Amino acid sequence: MWFSYERVVLLGDTDAAGVMYFTQLLSICHEAYEHSLLAVGVNLYQYYRHPQWALPVVHARADYKKPLFAGDHLRVQLLAEGVCPTAVQFAIHYDLWCCNALVATATTRHVCIDVQTRRRRPLPEELGPWLALGTKMGGTPPHP
Repeated sequence: MWFSYERVVLLGDTDAAGVMYFTQLLSICHEAYEHSLLAVGVNLYQYYRHPQWALPVVHARADYKKPLFAGDHLRVQLLAEGVCPTAVQFAIHYDLWCCNALVATATTRHVCIDVQTRRRRPLPEELGPWLALGTKMGGTPPHP
């Protein structure tokens, strides 16, 4: 199943024209990603205090289908793809819905690296619950 995250577009998310600023879409997607990790018991915040690994974004893409305004209610549905226990990278696909309409899609690709050497390494065991969720997900996202 897809993970679903809901959020309202805030005034601070918009530009001078009153439309959601384009960079905020990826920021909101990242919020959904963090909440999906927390939902399965993966607390990344504890690893940031003494990090041994990191999951930097190495590619991001966003496609905007309709403008969003302050006060709009968003549902972000995400699906992790290309994950397996021996992987060093994964992708996350995001569908953003507002008023029963698909308003944007996005994809981020992450690579796991060793913080000291900055070289790729296998995904850490701590992500096991989230990776397992990703392998169980699939198909078409549910329509809000």
